[in-house]
Amino acid sequence: EYTVNLRNVAPNPFSIRSSLPPASFGISGSVRGPAQPSPNAALFAINTRESASLGDPFFDYVYVFNATLDITFRLRGYRDPVWLGNDRLVVVGEDADEGLFTVTVGGSPAVARIGSAGLGVPGSAPRRPSISPDGRSIVYMHGDSVWRIGVDGSGLTRLSSASATATWPTWSPDGSQIALVQGGVCGGFNSPDIVIISATSANQSLASATRVTRKNGAPVRSCGPVYWLG
Repeated sequence: EYTVNLRNVAPNPFSIRSSLPPASFGISGSVRGPAQPSPNAALFAINTRESASLGDPFFDYVYVFNATLDITFRLRGYRDPVWLGNDRLVVVGEDADEGLFTVTVGGSPAVARIGSAGLGVPGSAPRRPSISPDGRSIVYMHGDSVWRIGVDGSGLTRLSSASATATWPTWSPDGSQIALVQGGVCGGFNSPDIVIISATSANQSLASATRVTRKNGAPVRSCGPVYWLG
């Protein structure tokens, strides 16, 4: 049992604006990751992991809802949705080597692969894609490294060294830098740091990457996701 809550941002950011009622959105499973609003805030997407009934296999689904909480789109076998404009998503294939895809959310879904199967790291699936401010590139985690690829499949680049604890890459507003969380143990006393790397340089060391710190020099820690404010 669970409820997906939509929350006001003003005047009280902690007040529940509305909920997806279990009667119209009841599944055997869970919601994975935060809800993703479209750029024009008319739609939002979520990823679920669900099973038809006890003992049946689990599958990933992508749902899109409108402002009145009606389900307008549902797609099985994909996860980690992020918006590419107001009518397309970038999603991750559920199985290893499937890679990244674009999918239209209006009318009949049109799914198209980005780049080649495996995306340079055969045998593992990418995760946590993030779209550049100009809508032309994607950064994502793959094989414990940060990677970049064009939406058209060009320019595949490994941006960072491997780190098993790195995740949640996100672009700066000007598209020149990538923030991510790295190191530590989420939920422990030594939570991950927020680090900054270049959005263009290849094979950067996360161990020597710039750490975000407070005025007193203490590291800013987060389990992610991380969002830029300017």
